[in-house]
Amino acid sequence: MKLILLVTGFLAINACSIIGSHSSNNNCSLGSLSLISGDNQQILVNQSLQNDFVIQVKDSCGVVAQDVSVQVTDSLSSSYGQFFSDNNGLVKIAIVAPKKSGKINLQFSNEKIKDKLLASFTALAAAPFSLTLLTGSDQSGAVDSLLPQPITFKVSDKFLNPISGILVYFDSTGSEGSFLSGSL
Repeated sequence: MKLILLVTGFLAINACSIIGSHSSNNNCSLGSLSLISGDNQQILVNQSLQNDFVIQVKDSCGVVAQDVSVQVTDSLSSSYGQFFSDNNGLVKIAIVAPKKSGKINLQFSNEKIKDKLLASFTALAAAPFSLTLLTGSDQSGAVDSLLPQPITFKVSDKFLNPISGILVYFDSTGSEGSFLSGSL
């Protein structure tokens, strides 16, 4: 008799994991999305993240769910598309960072699962590409005194993302003026 109960129990548990709607067992609906890996990465803009985001889908009985769609959107209103869980309930999502630097918040969702899953990565500005004069051009001042306005520049990558902490060198073609360092 114990063998029959074990077999019946085994069949009931597996019935929860039937693909798609889970309609074969009314007690097991889609239950949750869990983040397995991929959160909090850093990558240069317009580059592929080193590690995929891996999401696991389970039904309300705690059994992994196969062929369940997961929609991915980000804080820039971009959609990365729809992905489907494999036979282990895993969804693997490769992402290319946008051309805009900053923290990117991702939302993973399925219309049948109430709670949304959140994760993020940071897109870092690429190598310095351009130097743009903002203020301080065509000034003159008294000998041994500061100019009336600081000379300021914006350093950007090729996607026009600002870059801070870059050392900029100046060369004076005037009468031996010297420069004081400033924060960038």
